[in-house]
Amino acid sequence: MMKELSEKNIERLSLYRQILAKYSYTFSPHINSADLARILNLSEENVRRDLMLIGCKSTNTRKGFSVIDLINKISEVLDYRSDVPVNIVIVGNDNCLREALLDDYISQKIHISGIFDFCYQETEKGEGIIYYPLDKLNKVVLEEKAVLGVINVSAEYAEQISEILINSGIKGIINFSPVKLDAPPHIYVEQINQVTILEKAIFNIKKNDSSLA
Repeated sequence: MMKELSEKNIERLSLYRQILAKYSYTFSPHINSADLARILNLSEENVRRDLMLIGCKSTNTRKGFSVIDLINKISEVLDYRSDVPVNIVIVGNDNCLREALLDDYISQKIHISGIFDFCYQETEKGEGIIYYPLDKLNKVVLEEKAVLGVINVSAEYAEQISEILINSGIKGIINFSPVKLDAPPHIYVEQINQVTILEKAIFNIKKNDSSLA
């Protein structure tokens, strides 16, 4: 039985799969934990522990793990469903995620059901994505059975958008807005505090800058 995974375990498993996807096209691809740790600048102990937690075992003592087997095992853990992509909606500025989600590998896992913003007065199509006015949000979430909503609007609108998404049946929210959202316990909320990210970066730059010593 798979042991309970921490947030850090999940984050690293996602990184492993992103790297492994690039190796999956080679002939009979294998990779060992030391190489995976080196590529991602992680400790080999962490990599081995993460893979053990999800039941991965090396299939070749010399080459290491089968890349395809590793991807499949990680996918069993991370993916919402194995047979169809998970539907998501983006409200507001879509530049934060759209390019990443159009990546060939990720696009097999995640489908953008629609992008919604104040600037759209009517439904528009472009680059395989449908853009909607905000008054279509509830209808599209219900029809597409979207499970994840991304909010990237100003603070004054974030709570209202969150309420619409939750009432429409959304199961999780990624919030890029500067306001902390309150949601029922059964709704997963990932708060991306961009100010904290900036300050963390500045702190680490200062820490590593010998001229400030």
